[in-house]
Amino acid sequence: MRGNETQLMMKKQLLNLLVLIALVSVSQSVMAESQNDYESTEISSTQVSQSGKTLKPITPGYEQSIDIYGFVSNTYGGGGVSYIGGYRFSNAVFIGLGVGISGEEHSTDYNAQTGPILRDWLTSFPVFLHLRTYFTQTRFQPFLAISVGGKFSAPVDYKNENYSGDKVNTSGFIFAPAVGVNWRLDDMFSFYLKAGYDARFYPTFGGYVDDELLISRQLYHGLSLSLGITF
Repeated sequence: MRGNETQLMMKKQLLNLLVLIALVSVSQSVMAESQNDYESTEISSTQVSQSGKTLKPITPGYEQSIDIYGFVSNTYGGGGVSYIGGYRFSNAVFIGLGVGISGEEHSTDYNAQTGPILRDWLTSFPVFLHLRTYFTQTRFQPFLAISVGGKFSAPVDYKNENYSGDKVNTSGFIFAPAVGVNWRLDDMFSFYLKAGYDARFYPTFGGYVDDELLISRQLYHGLSLSLGITF
């Protein structure tokens, strides 16, 4: 009788041991599967981070842009191309110097006593300080920009219905704030589109003193649109 009780007790202990082993095996399997799911999720999120909206921050260093632009107002219009090279202090701030070539023409439909004296196509060479600040590290980056400097061009003949012959200095000051969006293709290249305000000083007719032509300067306002690549 005692032997049967001992065998029954051993069977119960063996059954308990088997159940315990089974539970441990199941728990280990669940933990392994959870770990694999976590690693897969981590890899997937890393890929999204690299190929989705967020790229790694831009490191400080030299940066350059090619900028193609146009500008227009009710009295003048034109366009040009600029090269901007400078230093990227962080993902948010860039300061550089721009140089380029610009062409413009003024409308002949104006009051000769108050409007700009330019009527022919004018080629000039802008030189300006350029500041740009970005607001995000995402692939699409809104930004603000401002260009301040001057445009340099050769003197041109003054043209009027009753007078011509004097040379007029057409160099002047330029001021162009803008807002835009930058599209980062990768960690090096990006395209941008920006629109802004264009302000330029132009010579205007100032009258005559003892048959001498007087030229004054007047500020004219317009709009600008730019398309560029940064690398």
